[in-house]
Amino acid sequence: MPLVQSVGSYAFYKANLEYLPFYSLKRAGHCAFDSNNFTEVNLGQLETLDGEWAFSDCENLKLFVALQLQNINQKCFSSCNNLEAVIAPNAAVSDNAFQNCFKLEQILIREASFKCDCGNCPKCQEKLQNCIE
Repeated sequence: MPLVQSVGSYAFYKANLEYLPFYSLKRAGHCAFDSNNFTEVNLGQLETLDGEWAFSDCENLKLFVALQLQNINQKCFSSCNNLEAVIAPNAAVSDNAFQNCFKLEQILIREASFKCDCGNCPKCQEKLQNCIE
């Protein structure tokens, strides 16, 4: 599996994965990794997330790193309740990407002009500037 470059929509939805060994992954579909048990995700070659909710409901996820990622789509990390850091320096962020990510402390992204209305994330709490590096 390390040579996989693309996974489709719902590819690993609720698969109870704790680890992602996709070092060559460049593209992931809608809900591709939704509802899994990752604590850390490091996808150094990932460029594109298609659709929404790619990593939503990964309640154990604390760290997400994707240095080549161009987009963080709507609700990408929705309800990742333990997410603390997102490192994606080339990514533009869509609205509600961090919905209910109330533990988020560090974000490294290209731009932070997205909207959210969850009331729980740093954007809604007006603390986002404290997170961005």
